[in-house]
Amino acid sequence: MNPPPSRYNGPFDVFFEQFIEPNLPAPEVVLELHADLRRYVEELDPIFFLREISGVERLRRSGNLFPPQVASGGRVAFTDNSPQWALHALAYRNALPQGSGFSDWLRRRMPCHMFDVRRDEIGETLNDSGWHAAHIFEVKNGDTTWRSWGSDELVRRFVRNVHPCNLLLLPKSDWQRLGRQADLLAFAVNRYRERYGSVLDEALAWMGAATPESGSVPSIRYEAVATAPNAAPNTLVLRETAAGRIHIRKFGVRFAGLDGRDKFSVAVELLNGTVFGPLNDVSVLDLFSRLDVNGENFRNNKYRSTDYFFVEGDELRGKTCCAQSLAERLHALRRGAAA
Repeated sequence: MNPPPSRYNGPFDVFFEQFIEPNLPAPEVVLELHADLRRYVEELDPIFFLREISGVERLRRSGNLFPPQVASGGRVAFTDNSPQWALHALAYRNALPQGSGFSDWLRRRMPCHMFDVRRDEIGETLNDSGWHAAHIFEVKNGDTTWRSWGSDELVRRFVRNVHPCNLLLLPKSDWQRLGRQADLLAFAVNRYRERYGSVLDEALAWMGAATPESGSVPSIRYEAVATAPNAAPNTLVLRETAAGRIHIRKFGVRFAGLDGRDKFSVAVELLNGTVFGPLNDVSVLDLFSRLDVNGENFRNNKYRSTDYFFVEGDELRGKTCCAQSLAERLHALRRGAAA
């Protein structure tokens, strides 16, 4: 995939044609994906992958296991943006499973969390290339009474969460502001109508969405952001997710050595470009409140911890005492976004 430019200020039609459209799946691939989604929701007992809402983090599927959580209209799994990453990557490469294999892949392999995305299976994702998966029509509406949702509501939310016609690629450097720019979203819908034809209209009906009004060609403007220094090979850069967390991940012997004793550097990078660090001479004991450096996950750089950072106001915070101690040291090294 082609990445977005580091900065841009100009008409969105030019930006769309030069940077977004080359990264979109071919129309014939989207047509087939649309048909597969239609068949899937009509199957007996499908799993509806819905966007996460407050209080249901524990209901995410882990790997191939699915907890039997049931709403009024069927089984549900709650997700972050990873389903869009995976489906877009496979559709872009024209590598989606075909026929019954599509349903089987959704039920057994669909990632629900960014940690579940298997890049060895799906290839490079839009996120890897510097893009954010923005939803054109909202995937959440404030209603959290998920157990009462019937089948029509589950289908509507599922389609909004995963359908390529509800996906707009925006540069990660300023996606939160750009994702609220209504004229960009309306422009994308009209371009999708030209590109995907009746598939878009059927998708809009599924999603319960109306075509937004579109006026003149909008402009898109964003600046380059500061990036965490990574000159040294032993710098662990932790980046903020769309959910507002900065997980300590992709960690293990690569940074800490076989016995976990090596020192290294840590930097934290927020979506708005703010960087904390790098902080030098960090050890594994600085990072984790629970740590086992003898396990296979650690040796394979797959260690996952409940320790993570988040931002409160303009302060970097740690979820645990261990992470908070490191957050305080990192906060002193804060640098703002590039002008």
